[in-house]
Amino acid sequence: MVRPATKKEVAGYLQEQHARSQRKAAVLVGTSSSVLRFKPVKSEEGLTKRLRELAAQRPRFGYRRLHVLLQREELVQNHKKTYRLYKQEKLHLRPQKAQAPDQSRTRGTADTFHLQRAVDDGLRP
Repeated sequence: MVRPATKKEVAGYLQEQHARSQRKAAVLVGTSSSVLRFKPVKSEEGLTKRLRELAAQRPRFGYRRLHVLLQREELVQNHKKTYRLYKQEKLHLRPQKAQAPDQSRTRGTADTFHLQRAVDDGLRP
């Protein structure tokens, strides 16, 4: 199996040396012309590194707040890219444990409710 990069090199050779059009070179190589026109996406290493640094500095920030910080530094414009990198780097927040209610407060509230109801019913003077 030949990689698209290799096919692109061979098609370039056909275009230069044998005066073939891009479309004809693509057919001869056995690929589509869009593969030959494809430009690779730039690396996101700098963005990923900065996202990790910000997440380490501010561990309770989620991807939305980190995205705002990255926007201020003009590193990213798309929130979907920030979310994808955030998940890819496994920076997501752990859910907080729910705290049990204070028993002294709930007991006092329930007693007051029952006493008030008893007074309203005329059972107690």
